[in-house]
Amino acid sequence: MPAITIRHLVLLASVVGLVVVGYLAAMDRSSADVQDPDAGLIDAERMAKHAELSAKSDAMQRAKAAEFLSSGSDLATLERVPMLVSYGTISPSLEDAAKEAEFVVDATVASVSIGSVVDLSQATIEPNETLIGDEQKSIRIVQSGGLEWHEAEGRFVLVEPEAVPLLMQGERVILLLIREPALDRDDSPAYSILPFRGLYWVTNGTIRTFEGNPDHHELNGLSVDSFKAKLAPAR
Repeated sequence: MPAITIRHLVLLASVVGLVVVGYLAAMDRSSADVQDPDAGLIDAERMAKHAELSAKSDAMQRAKAAEFLSSGSDLATLERVPMLVSYGTISPSLEDAAKEAEFVVDATVASVSIGSVVDLSQATIEPNETLIGDEQKSIRIVQSGGLEWHEAEGRFVLVEPEAVPLLMQGERVILLLIREPALDRDDSPAYSILPFRGLYWVTNGTIRTFEGNPDHHELNGLSVDSFKAKLAPAR
C-alpha cells in the first residue's frame, strides 16, 4: 500500500473543500429559488391575505364539524386534546375560588352544544343543590373548545382547555361559576367555569378532579360531603 504523504493530504483537503463550496453554492441557489409568497406586499395587504386564509380555514372547520355532528357520531369516542388558554389571576385556594364565584352548584349537565373549535361550546346545567348564590332552574355555561379536523391524519379530535375540560351531557358536577355578561343572549345570562379550581365531577358519592387542578391529589376521591364542607367558609 503506497505511503500517504503530506502532498496527498493537501490534495485531498482541496478536493473536499471544492465539494463543500459547491454544495453551499447549490444550497444558496435553491434558497433563492424559493420565494416568499408575501414578498412585495405592504403590511395591510399581508394582513388582509392572512385574514382571508384564516376565514377559509374557519369555514372548513365549521363545515367538517357540522358533517360530524349530523352523522350521529359519538363525541365520547374522540381523543381529547388539551389546549393552552391564557387566564388572569388564578384563585390561590379552593376557598378563595368559592368566594370569587357567583354560583357554586351541585348540578346535572342537561344538554351540551359542541361545534367547531373556532366557536364557543355551550352547556345547560340543572342544579340539584345551590351551595352559593340564588337558586336557578337552569344555568347556561359557555366554554372554549370543540371539534377540530386534522386533515393530514383524516380524523377529528376534541380540543378543550387544559384548565377547564368540556362538560358532557349526563355528568353530575360541582361547578364554581362566574358571570360572562359579554356573552349574554336575550334573557339567558352566560356563565363560565373558574379555571383550574372550578370543575369537579361526582361519581358514586365521591369527588373526581382532573390532573390540572392544583388540589388534585388532596381532593380526588374525597367524599361529596367532605368536599362541600370545605366550601362552607365561603358561604
